[in-house]
This record gives sequence, structure tokens and C-alpha cells, in this order.
Amino acid sequence: MPDQAMLSSNVFDDSDSVTVQNKSKRKKKADFSRKRRKLNAPTAEELNELREAETLFQSNLLKMEIEELMKELKEHLPEKEKIHQWLETFKEFLRNIPETSPVSIEDLALENDVKIPIPQIPKNTKGSFKFVPPSNMIEIGSFALGTMCSSVPVIDIAVEIPKTFWFGMDFLNHRYHRKRALYLAYIASFLLQENDLISDLKFTYQSEDYLKPVLLVIPKDFENVTVCLTAYPSSNAFKLSRFVPSKNNVRSSWYFENSEDMDHSVLESSATPHYNASVLFDLLLPDINDYLKEKLHTQSIKDG
Repeated sequence: MPDQAMLSSNVFDDSDSVTVQNKSKRKKKADFSRKRRKLNAPTAEELNELREAETLFQSNLLKMEIEELMKELKEHLPEKEKIHQWLETFKEFLRNIPETSPVSIEDLALENDVKIPIPQIPKNTKGSFKFVPPSNMIEIGSFALGTMCSSVPVIDIAVEIPKTFWFGMDFLNHRYHRKRALYLAYIASFLLQENDLISDLKFTYQSEDYLKPVLLVIPKDFENVTVCLTAYPSSNAFKLSRFVPSKNNVRSSWYFENSEDMDHSVLESSATPHYNASVLFDLLLPDINDYLKEKLHTQSIKDG
């Protein structure tokens, strides 16, 4: 009998426990439902504030990323003052290269095994070469404008070839491009004699245009800096009207000198817009540089 009483007591206790648990669950559900009823849906104003906060966070994060990227990309010149001193010495050296006597373009030979950095096809070209020191030198490009995005700085310097270097018909038949290339090559031959000024130099092409060689110079004691030397004619060397797109400045009778069966009269009436634009770009180089300086006057625009 005691065992039976104990058994019935245990059964009663278990059922009572289950009842209590069920009541507890119902109470929790009721409390949760009441809490949900208390949380009203966000208003349109609150939604806008949430969106603005998210946008602000993203814009601030993007700004920080851009600032860090600009720090990495901007030129690093720990010895900037010394670089500028070297540039002044370099410019003075160019001004002091002596003049030469006139010589035929075809007969010109350069010292120090400097090769003429332009294809001479066809070989037969009229004109003469007489070196004259630059009449002006300007710093151009991204370094001068403060827009360079490179950890290895390239300083662009353009030398002005005086009017006395040019002759009346030098705008015809690639003569301009050949004489410009010869001018830079003659400078290169003199630079190779100046061991205290440079450590290396080589030619490359501007915008991969084989008619536009430029001279890359590595300054002495500044192996991480490259000076890119280009050349342009003085503004009064040629009339700008000679280089409008409709003009022909490359005669087919010169370019196809061995093609006797070709009708040159038809070809010589055809325009040479690409050739004309190539010369015109050099003539307008100082004006283009001044225009960019005027427009890129704030740091925010330069960073952009």
C-alpha cells in the first residue's frame, strides 16, 4: 500500500509539472506578443534617417580609402629641393651647348654612337641641320601640374627650338619630325659626355608615335627619378594655317619616289590630317600647358 501511495503521488506531481510548464510557455508567448505590439513600424522620416546614416558611412569609408590610395600614388620625393637644383643645372647645361655649322640632314653624323631615333624612310630628304641652343624651357606634364599618380616620378621638360633652326619648307615631307629628332639626338650626344650630370639615358616614343621620340634621362644620384625631355618649335616658326586638316604636307612624289606608274596628282590633292595634327600639337604645346595650369587651380580638382 505505501508503494501504491507513492506511485500515485509521483504521477500527480508529474502532471502538475507539465501543467505549470504549459502555463509558463503561454505566458512567454503572451509577453512576446505584447512586446511586438509595442514596436510600431518605423515612419518615413525614420527610414530616411537610416538611409542617410548608411550613405554617410559608405561615403566616409570611401573617402578614407581614396585618401590612403592617393598617399600611395602621389610622388615621393624626399630630396625635392636637390632635384630642383639638379634641374636648374640641367637646364643651364642645355643652354650652353654650342651652335654648329649647317650640314645636310643626310650627311649628319652624331658622336658617342648616338643613333637617330626616327625611321628615315625614304632616305632622300632635303634640308640642313644647324644646332641652336634652346630659346626656352618649360616644365610640363603631371609633375609640373601636381597631378602625378605614381610612386616613381617622371619630370617632363620641353625645350623650345628657336626659329633660326627652321627653314621655310621644313613643315613638308617629314622634315619637321626628322629635324626635331636630330635636335634631341644632338643633345643626347652632348649629355653622354657629362658623366657628373646623368647616369643613363635612352630614347622612347611619345604616345607610341614613331615620329615623336623623346629622351629619357636618369639624373646622377637620383635613380628613382626620370626626366623626360621633349622638344617643340617656337610659335613663330610656322604658320598655323599650314596644318589645318584639309592641307597636304606629305608629297606622294617624295614618299613613293620609285613608283613611276602612280598618279601622284591624285594623291597630292589628298589631305594629311594626322601628320598635320602631329606638328600642330607641338606648336601649341605651351598654350596647352598654360590652359591646363589655369583649369587645374585647386587641389581637389588635381586629386580628381
